[in-house]
Amino acid sequence: MSVRRLAGRIVKGLKPEYFESYNEEFVQKFLRPQKIPDSRKWRRPVLGGRQVAELRKECLVAGNAWPYEKERKPQALRVKRKGRKHLLSKPEREARIAENLVGMEERIEEIRM
Repeated sequence: MSVRRLAGRIVKGLKPEYFESYNEEFVQKFLRPQKIPDSRKWRRPVLGGRQVAELRKECLVAGNAWPYEKERKPQALRVKRKGRKHLLSKPEREARIAENLVGMEERIEEIRM
C-alpha cells in the first residue's frame, strides 16, 4: 500500500490537535509537494488539498487558528468596464443624425427637380 493511500485512510481519524504536537517542518512535509534530492522529480503531498481543507475547517470550527495559513495577496480593486464602443458613441451619433435631418426635405426636393 502506498504512503498516499495509507495517509488517506489515516486522515479520516485525524483531528487538528494531532498537528499541533509536531513542529512545522514535519507538518509541511504532509501538506506540500517535496522535491526528491539529486533528481528532477517531485513527490505529491501526503495529504491532498481536500483533506487539508477538511482539517483546516475542523480547526477553525473548534475556535483555533490554522497555523499553516497561506499568505494571501491583497485583491485588486475591480475596475468598472468601459462598455461597448457603439453604446458609448450612441448619443453623439443621434445628435449628428438630428443635425443632418434639419434641412433634409429641401435637399430631397432639390435632388428630385
